Amino acid sequence: MLIKCGWTNVAPESTRKWRNRNIAEYLDVGYQSEDQLAGELKRRFPRLKDRVAFLRMDTGITHHYGSLRPETLKFVQANVTTIVKAFNLVSSRRRKPQSKIRRPLELIDSLGPIHFQGRRASPLNGLTPTLACLDPESGKQCVNAHRSQHSSNLQE
Repeated sequence: MLIKCGWTNVAPESTRKWRNRNIAEYLDVGYQSEDQLAGELKRRFPRLKDRVAFLRMDTGITHHYGSLRPETLKFVQANVTTIVKAFNLVSSRRRKPQSKIRRPLELIDSLGPIHFQGRRASPLNGLTPTLACLDPESGKQCVNAHRSQHSSNLQE
């Protein structure tokens, strides 16, 4: 779910609804409204402040092409051990900044490209937003009030 929260759609409202449906799916509940979902968040995450405001915030820091999303998620599931290791390295407060960047990128890059529709794309295109959000030093958030758009580089 965190990987999906790093992506944006073209329109902020559709991104928010899409993200909230993903949160509901993660919680294994139906999504009827932001208020209903806020109630579920309160029950599951009592320390989370102002749940409704959280659900109304914009989300994502990169526009990851729709056709790549399912293939990226399949890639993550197929390589979950390596990707979790990379995520853990980035989120560590004990590692030096240089190794927090280089080693996780090497791990993910070593997995090879994601193949879709006769093309190839680096898995870093869809995963770097999450990596940025996991780094306690970066100050980036997947769910935020201000987001910057970045484009994915597709390779033939």
